[in-house]
Amino acid sequence: MDHIFLSYSFKDIERARLLREALRLYGLRVWPDGLLTPGSPTWRAELENKIVQASCVVVILTKDTPQSSWVTAAVNHAIDSNIPILPVVMDGTPAHPLLIELQGDPWFDLRWSRNFASEIRELVSQIQRYHFARTARDL
Repeated sequence: MDHIFLSYSFKDIERARLLREALRLYGLRVWPDGLLTPGSPTWRAELENKIVQASCVVVILTKDTPQSSWVTAAVNHAIDSNIPILPVVMDGTPAHPLLIELQGDPWFDLRWSRNFASEIRELVSQIQRYHFARTARDL
């Protein structure tokens, strides 16, 4: 399976680790994989390339997301490249500005632990649908 691109504010790195590990338990490849070196000369080009190669972009939405210029750039690059975006709300309210902007796209609510397992299963199911659609399109 192609990889999933995970976009998040660097203030949300612990949430990103939690989500990355949950997705890996389902056998999904998630990028960045923790080996990212921000600021290196090829960093932005590599990120943009990984977005275009991804089955989808999973974006973590929190109170810190709106201040992250990288999340905005990643989402805009995914939109420009016609890569599906799956928003995951991990704190705050479902009235997140980015969630409103992506109206109509499926979104997932990981704000409460009682929803975590079922929402992860739904997220994985949607990721798999996007992967199969991309694979069929690329044939």
